[in-house]
Amino acid sequence: LAPENTVPAFLRALEFPEIATLELDLVVSADEQLVVSHEPWLSSAICAHPDGTPVLPEEEERLLIFKRTYLEIQEFDCGARGNSRFPEQEAQSAHKPTLDVVVKAVEEFCESTGREIPLFNIEIKSQPEWDGVKTPAPERFAQLVAGKLRELELEERACIQSFDPRSLRAMRAIAPHIT
Repeated sequence: LAPENTVPAFLRALEFPEIATLELDLVVSADEQLVVSHEPWLSSAICAHPDGTPVLPEEEERLLIFKRTYLEIQEFDCGARGNSRFPEQEAQSAHKPTLDVVVKAVEEFCESTGREIPLFNIEIKSQPEWDGVKTPAPERFAQLVAGKLRELELEERACIQSFDPRSLRAMRAIAPHIT
């Protein structure tokens, strides 16, 4: 209904009372910001360059989030084009947010509406072949996630998942109390 992995999408989800958990994916920027994004690149399916031209499929490998600062990432719009896979989605200008931005927006929304704050199901996006190229090594990624969850006081309200068992082992070693 709203551009994926954006603040408008998470707030829209919270309009449904039965939603108790928000799922999101994390990647890491060049300046080690935890960026909410399904892919570790700026997707040709939804993103546009700062000048408004669509990102092309052949450009994705050059538009890696891990190789760009968060300020550079924010210059790309990943919502105004819409998503052809979801025709009901409202196209609207949106940028890839950090985990901090999403959590603060969700907490403010819940406070202003009296809604219960949801849990967060957070996926660490990593694969062995991505180490040092598209994502940091699992140990560093886990350190960043554990530190941010502690800073945001989310340790009791978050569940970490990953298709990369190395990331889960790293999280368990650093923060065994986090689900």
